[in-house]
Amino acid sequence: MDFRDIIEKNKLFIISSHIGPDGDNVSSSLAFKLALQELGKEAYYVIDDKLPQNLSFLRDYDKQMTSEKIEGYLEGKEYVFIGLDCGVIDRLKISDKVFKNSSYVINIDHHEQNEMYGDYNFVDENMSSTCELVYHHLKKYYPQCLTKDIATCLYAGILTDTGNFMYDCADSTTLMAASDLLEKGADRTTIVDCIFRSQDENYLKLLSEVLSTIQVDGILATAYLKKDMLERHHICYNDVENLVDYVINIHGVRMGILFKEKDINEIKLSLRSKGDLDVASFARKYGGGGHKNAAGCSFAGLLEDVMESVINNAREYVL
Repeated sequence: MDFRDIIEKNKLFIISSHIGPDGDNVSSSLAFKLALQELGKEAYYVIDDKLPQNLSFLRDYDKQMTSEKIEGYLEGKEYVFIGLDCGVIDRLKISDKVFKNSSYVINIDHHEQNEMYGDYNFVDENMSSTCELVYHHLKKYYPQCLTKDIATCLYAGILTDTGNFMYDCADSTTLMAASDLLEKGADRTTIVDCIFRSQDENYLKLLSEVLSTIQVDGILATAYLKKDMLERHHICYNDVENLVDYVINIHGVRMGILFKEKDINEIKLSLRSKGDLDVASFARKYGGGGHKNAAGCSFAGLLEDVMESVINNAREYVL
């Protein structure tokens, strides 16, 4: 059974993605949901996490479902589960019940570390983003689904996962896809304004506090974000992913690390690099992963202890 067969032969679809939703996660999920609805299918975006506020302009952003809300409705029904932008089952932010009770699983992802957990796996680590993968799928099988709203979702995801086309993953194929999406009506002005030009006063105050923690050691730069900073400035954890860009954008720095205290003893790292320095390889040492120039990993421990250990290893890694 190929991709088209799965779509044509089923009526109900549940779409989900990884913990800590980001631009590619949310945008690819909403785009796929809208495309299925264009085809007359019943589709829901289900994720048990808060969505980044700067993506609220996307169509159906406010129609996110949670496992708790939909489990009862799915009882006794056959449905297809679609995992987008998530290579590891344990990182899917959805209940085991919703995932395991599905009749078929589609896995669409662009991460090198993918468990191939689907009955249908479309995984291409050479793609810039899952949104680019979804674009190619729709263009090949259902070009009529590339509406203005869907093109806007896909362009937004490509833009965020390529760092506004600055990362090496944005090649000529990516730029051609982006160009085609603009021709299909993607609202570039709204995307850029909402994602890059609409930070509120509290966010900027938080940014100022994080910037004050930056330490530069040769080509390595680090910064940290504590839970109480988020609380003090009333900012949601899922809205701070882009802060790491300020760390890597320092002149002469080739590796940047942002340590984020999501909770006591729960530390997340965002890693960025320039050129051939592979932060995904570094992240894999700690059970994480990602791409050459953008990766992440998690730790259980106190912020100060995690920082000391990781920074010492990072110093050796960049030599």
